[in-house]
Amino acid sequence: MKSSSSLVPTKSIEEQLEELEQLCDTAPVGLSLMDCDFRYLRLNKWLAEMNGKPVSAHMGRTIREVLPEIATSVEARLRRVIETGEPVLGVEMHGLTPAQPGVGRDWSISSYPVHSEKGEVRAIASVIEEVTERKQAEQALQKAHDELELRVVERTHQLEKVNVQLRTQVESRQRVEQSLREGEERLRKILETTRAIPWEADAESWQFTYVGPQAVGLLGYPVKEWYQKDFWSTHIHPDDRQAALEFCQSSSQSCQEYEFEYRMIASDGSAIWIHDLVTVDTVGGSPKTLRGFMMDITERKNSEEARIRAEKELRRHQEELAHVSRVATMAELASSLAHELNQPLAAILANAQSAQRFSVRGEPDRAELEETLQDLVGDASRAGGMIERQRRFLRKDQSDRSVLDINEVIQGVESLARTEALENRVTLVFDLAADSLTTWADRIQLEQVLLNLIRNGSEAMKSSSGENGELVVGTRLLETNTIIISICDSGPSLDRQSFDRIFEPFYTTKPNGLGMGLPICRSIVEAHGGRLWAVQSPEQGITVFFTLPCREGELSG
Repeated sequence: MKSSSSLVPTKSIEEQLEELEQLCDTAPVGLSLMDCDFRYLRLNKWLAEMNGKPVSAHMGRTIREVLPEIATSVEARLRRVIETGEPVLGVEMHGLTPAQPGVGRDWSISSYPVHSEKGEVRAIASVIEEVTERKQAEQALQKAHDELELRVVERTHQLEKVNVQLRTQVESRQRVEQSLREGEERLRKILETTRAIPWEADAESWQFTYVGPQAVGLLGYPVKEWYQKDFWSTHIHPDDRQAALEFCQSSSQSCQEYEFEYRMIASDGSAIWIHDLVTVDTVGGSPKTLRGFMMDITERKNSEEARIRAEKELRRHQEELAHVSRVATMAELASSLAHELNQPLAAILANAQSAQRFSVRGEPDRAELEETLQDLVGDASRAGGMIERQRRFLRKDQSDRSVLDINEVIQGVESLARTEALENRVTLVFDLAADSLTTWADRIQLEQVLLNLIRNGSEAMKSSSGENGELVVGTRLLETNTIIISICDSGPSLDRQSFDRIFEPFYTTKPNGLGMGLPICRSIVEAHGGRLWAVQSPEQGITVFFTLPCREGELSG
């Protein structure tokens, strides 16, 4: 026989979900589910109505987009749940919502992490209960309680007055006298056990009429010496005495509270820094009595002086470091200039030797001699341009930039690089874009980059084998309106450690190299808004790429 429970039809999952949805929507609290970016995944109608927006206006949007007024505090709480993986319960918050603009409301919020199968927090569930009425009731109750206490105090005070009036005159006098004695004793203990030294003095003679016993520990003199005439003025540090006396005199005459700092001489001859707080009692508009507190601030003053000395020492070290940096920079610039001038000077020497050979042969070929002399003039001008560029760099001048056709610049460099390439048994191949590629740049600096990279590739292939090699120089325009230039050699590959360091200043694999060529090239390219990098082929050879921003327009003459 079947049990009665088996006769109840089983509800479908859809029905159960619908019931759960109805339960959430009719719940008298706000329910929400957010992802870790604080975007709403689910929320009930109660919460949506409280926020003054439909449920659809929440879905997929962040708390900052929906409720910017309270987003900062809510995000901090939810972030704590994500970071700790623990719930944050019963956090009370006060704020405004679009549902009731201008009306402050209070909520109690509990947030719970929703974990994935791996234990990671993948969402945050929150239960929001509005407690505005409860808070208002608590405040009203507290106000009533405070008013009741005030009335009780007032009534008690009245009863005490009646009680005092009922006592006999003798008992009243004895009680008052006893109270005064106890009050004076308490005040004396308080004043004489603090680090601040209480004192009282005559406003005209500045002679102490009272000083706390702490004064003994301050300067080392017995208290009775403090009561002697002119004790205060004669024990002020000579360097501070005149200023302190004048300030005290003028400030006391104004009958205003004042404070100042000065040094006093202790019994052992040391200087003690004092911070003095002074009040002025007057009679008939004139100062009569001075009262105040002295505080020992020697330690603070010593710390300030130590800090000032440390700051001066730090500035001195910074100046020394700046000097060392300038010396190092000049050394680097000298190495850079020597490296850059090496190419044009070598070309000048080679052309001068050629002209010398023409002269030795007797009647030289005029055209060949003119070409050689023209090369000499060009190399000398290029060397002069390098020196001038370094001079402008040291003066922080702007480089001489203009609109240049990069293909035309490369073709101009070909004649300068071809001689050295032939000596290294390397053939230069130019694979240039058909269209004009213009950029805003310094011609001399671009020529320097191209010559350095072509020279590096030629030298790499010279040592690779006895066969002739090809060095391919190419240009093309990328879709990003960027010009890319490539210099590809077929020389030997480098080990990974050496390849990773080729752009480090002063690092080189050449026996006589300075290690400045590639760092200089990279600096020039980056100064022009481009980027320079290298790629090593799987078999052999290295391709160096650098980019320049493309500039449309007429070429400058």
